[in-house]
Amino acid sequence: MRNATIAVLTVALAVLVGGCSGGSSGKPKEDKGEQSTGGTHDAVMTEMTGLMNEYADILAKAKDKASAEKAKDDLKALGDKFQSVGERAKKLGEPGKDQQEALMKKHMPEMEKVQKRLNEAVQKLAKNPEVAVVLGPALQEFAKKMAEAMPKPEKKKGP
Repeated sequence: MRNATIAVLTVALAVLVGGCSGGSSGKPKEDKGEQSTGGTHDAVMTEMTGLMNEYADILAKAKDKASAEKAKDDLKALGDKFQSVGERAKKLGEPGKDQQEALMKKHMPEMEKVQKRLNEAVQKLAKNPEVAVVLGPALQEFAKKMAEAMPKPEKKKGP
């Protein structure tokens, strides 16, 4: 179960980092502003990082079977928030190369902090099989929602 929990969280982190930064196709995308799309790339990255911090908080609070049951409900609600933010991210499209670099420069330190928090929470979960068993299915569902929420990088078209 420990390996499955770690695998689910690793996938979730990869989706977050890959989805938020987007894969740039080299074509700049216009950031149409908050009024037309429900936010900016910067606002979406900030909100995603906040949601990942919530994720780390939920995992850290799951210390026994009762708190793990509560965490299952919290993970479901958080997955719904991710989907909402993901929809806004999809409407924005991919940032241009320069904007993507600026976003990564600005947000990477906080993303690294939250990744460290998540890794620590996962290590604690892995040492508590009772909690891991309760949260396993919820973590898989959460990772699925995250993957669905993230924008898919545009594929480069031929030359």
